[in-house]
Amino acid sequence: MAGKLDLEARMAIKALTERGSSASSVARSLGVTEGAVRYHLRRQAAGAVDGRAGKPHIACSWHEAIATWLAARGGCSVNLVALHAWLVEEQGYTGSARSVQRYLRAAFPRPASRPAGRHRRSWSLGPRIRGHPLDPFTTGLSNALSFTVQP
Repeated sequence: MAGKLDLEARMAIKALTERGSSASSVARSLGVTEGAVRYHLRRQAAGAVDGRAGKPHIACSWHEAIATWLAARGGCSVNLVALHAWLVEEQGYTGSARSVQRYLRAAFPRPASRPAGRHRRSWSLGPRIRGHPLDPFTTGLSNALSFTVQP
């Protein structure tokens, strides 16, 4: 298992060690090092939580400016580079573009998209090529999909 351990793996470490498994056997079963198991056991014993979970976003202080910038765009898609540049130049923002992106996702969620499969099919007859009106090769049925949502 590469990278950080997810919540499920951390809970498995806790459960297996409570049942009496050794750190090395837990590490083998999860595919991580024994040191990683010991590290997570120490953090769990100390009651540590993820460090970023409780921290406010850096861009939180610029909420009014970001909301004004978004309102001026009239609901169009957000150009993150332009927003970050405007915040730096006009508002004195010192954070990164990534921090603005994280804040946008948290504070200004995207509107719900149209549900899939809610389009209307309208069949139309194309021009006749050979002359017979019922010949499938001459009557071109084109499936024109209009993506208007039906009420």
